[in-house]
Parts: sequence; C-alpha cells; structure tokens
Amino acid sequence: MEGAIGVGYAIADELLRRNVATVIITGTDEQQGQKAASRLSRQHCPGMVRFHKMHPGNSSAYENAFKYIKENFSTVDIFINNARNVLPTFTLDVDDVINTHLMHQIQGIILARNHMQSGSVIINHTSALGLGNTVVQPTMIMHCAASSGLIATSRAFSDKIYYDKNRIRIITLCSDLLPPVHSVRIGDSIYCKLPENESSSNNIVEAIAKSTAYLVERGPSGTVWLCERDWTLNMLSIRSLAKQIYDEENKEPEAETSERLII
Repeated sequence: MEGAIGVGYAIADELLRRNVATVIITGTDEQQGQKAASRLSRQHCPGMVRFHKMHPGNSSAYENAFKYIKENFSTVDIFINNARNVLPTFTLDVDDVINTHLMHQIQGIILARNHMQSGSVIINHTSALGLGNTVVQPTMIMHCAASSGLIATSRAFSDKIYYDKNRIRIITLCSDLLPPVHSVRIGDSIYCKLPENESSSNNIVEAIAKSTAYLVERGPSGTVWLCERDWTLNMLSIRSLAKQIYDEENKEPEAETSERLII
C-alpha cells in the first residue's frame, strides 16, 4: 500500500493492531517512508514494518515490489490498493488524475492477482465520487470518472468466474473525500480550503482504516462498501446493466388500467 502518510499509514497501523505478521508500506519519498516504518515498528513490534520505495507509475518497479515481498516473505496475503489522497491543491491535469486514481490501481489489481494465492484479499480504496450520487464541481469530474472506472474494474475482477479459479477476495471500499474541502478558484489555479477544525479529516481517515481492517477479515468478495464521515460502513447494492436488462425483459406484464396518459 502507499502508506507513508495519510490513509495508508492509518490502515497499516490498524492492521498491526489486529496482529498481522508484517506490513510493507510503499511510497516515493525514501526519507518519509523510512521514518513512517520506524515509527510504526516502535509502536507495535520491531521488524514488523518495512518501507519499499516505489512509484506506481513505473511498471517494472511496481512488479519488483511484489517480487521483493515474495522473495522475503514468501507470500502476499493482503493487498491494500490505495492511491494517494485527493490533495489540497487539485490538479487540472487529466492524465495525472486518471493515471493516479485509475490506471495505477488497475495495474495493482492485475499484479496482485498474479502474485497472490488462494485465501488472499485485495481491498480497492477509492472516492465515493464514483458512485454518482452527488453533484460535483467541474474540477472534480475526472476524479469521478477515475473512481467509477475503478469500481467497475474491481467488480469485474471479483466476478464468480474468476473467484472460483483463484479464491482471491476482491472488495471495493468507497469513502468521503480526503480531506473534507471546498475548492476556490484563484486565477487559473484551483485551490482547496482546508477546514479550520481538522478533527473531521482525522475522523474519516480513522474510519477508513477501521473499515478496511473489518473488510479484510469479513468482507465478501465482489461487494462494494461506503464508509462515511459519521463512521457508518454500508454495503451497497449495485446491479449490473446486464442484470437490469434481463429483469426488464423477464418481468411480468403490468395489468392494464382504465386510465391512460396521452402525450
């Protein structure tokens, strides 16, 4: 997982509290990552946390990270597919958003499936924007697209046809934005104003961490969950288009009534 800071760090901490044997956190900043690993090791048990420098945009480095884990620990049992958070300065670079929040995470799913064994679990964490249940500002449309794409990909890879072959659980966790912010345009740039009280941001981070640990232990494969700022975790019902079409074609015809609407 990308776990030197933020949500990834909180998830690593929560998993260690639940007695996982070893946690490997990744990131692009060597110094920051080593400090995070040392801090987590001191809090829990020396040697339980290691940092592996990796940029998810580098395909060979991404695959080498999995090889490193298998060579040193024999197996990857849990993969937390967590991109970096929505940053305080929103980028208008479409490629950056799509690559960071969709393409790199899809690559993570593929690599994880290739290196994991039966009984393992993949948690794909993304924004709730992809659920399409809220109106967003134009600057966030690409985030919506990336999140929607990851949700669809995660559900596709968790289909019964794949699960029956590898027995790897794949679960999607959607969450409120990180941190809770609103954007302000200054010239050609989009900035986000952080809340004066940071407790709201800390609350959602902790809620995501605990939700992730819960899903690792108990989440059924193929399910999509929503973690909200009030600490509620709900499993969502998302029907596929094919299922909707099938249901429409096979539903019983409605009885005619005496009233008709003429247009």
